[in-house]
Amino acid sequence: MQNCRPKYHFRRLDNPSAKIAPGWNFRYSNYFGNDIRTLYKAYGILFVVTVQGKAGKFNFIPFLLNLGAGMALLGITTLICDIIVLYCMKDKVLYREKKYLVVKGQDAYAVGGERSASVTDDEREAILQDVEEMEAGADEEDERGARRRSPTLIE
Repeated sequence: MQNCRPKYHFRRLDNPSAKIAPGWNFRYSNYFGNDIRTLYKAYGILFVVTVQGKAGKFNFIPFLLNLGAGMALLGITTLICDIIVLYCMKDKVLYREKKYLVVKGQDAYAVGGERSASVTDDEREAILQDVEEMEAGADEEDERGARRRSPTLIE
């Protein structure tokens, strides 16, 4: 409530140099039937008080809508920045090397950069054999006539 302090401004509504009567001065009448009326002359000081301000109330639904929109914009921003850096800038090769880790040879099957104890050398050789067979048939056509490509191992 400390910030809820209204500000009042005053100004004169009439013409102070009027010839008839300065201030609030007018006449009005009430009619009672066809032949009877009461005529009133109103004069004096008229105060018109206008208070202006800004008020708000917290609503949870618009808050959630704005939060969701903000999170979506952050996701789109990341995507747009990646597209610009990886495809449009002149040092795109450097940025691509820093963004993606290229795993080569036996390290492709290691977990955390070290050889996995759960995969034996025989199993690793079998996996490499399967990959080589997939690479050999990479350009074969399937039964629909579409060409298929299998992932290749970078060595």
